[in-house]
Amino acid sequence: MAKQQARDIHLVIRFSDALFGGVKTIEVHQEVIVEQGAVWLAKVGKPLGQQRIAKLNRQVETGVQTLLFLVQRKGHTYIWAKGHIAFVQRDLPESEMQLVPTYYHTSGLLQHASTWFKLVSLSGAAKESIGNLVVASSGKPIYEALTESMAAMFIVQWEG
Repeated sequence: MAKQQARDIHLVIRFSDALFGGVKTIEVHQEVIVEQGAVWLAKVGKPLGQQRIAKLNRQVETGVQTLLFLVQRKGHTYIWAKGHIAFVQRDLPESEMQLVPTYYHTSGLLQHASTWFKLVSLSGAAKESIGNLVVASSGKPIYEALTESMAAMFIVQWEG
């Protein structure tokens, strides 16, 4: 058990372009990265635990490529994006508001954010890389977990 806890972790978060007036979530976050070099992405609902936040930030500090996968269901398929995490925290730094997409301000999303992820890249994710993700707590492949659970977020690891 201790060995598994020592493994690197990554995150999968569900999102929907249908929320917030049909904003194209991936595109607007990519635009901020292109203009500013990074973007803050918010998770609403239950916040990520402080121990997990600390582990993710330690991974980044030690040079481990730490990833955030965004997933949206479209019909019978999933749309995926992959971002590289630079930092995770519970509160948005006031000094970095320029790194937040405009719709966060106009939609009221700022008030509901529970965890913030600073991303330095965000792009489509190859299906073959997604197939190697397993849920850390159960060992289930992420595709199986997505169909069986309504959870908004999964802590995942690379299989193998």
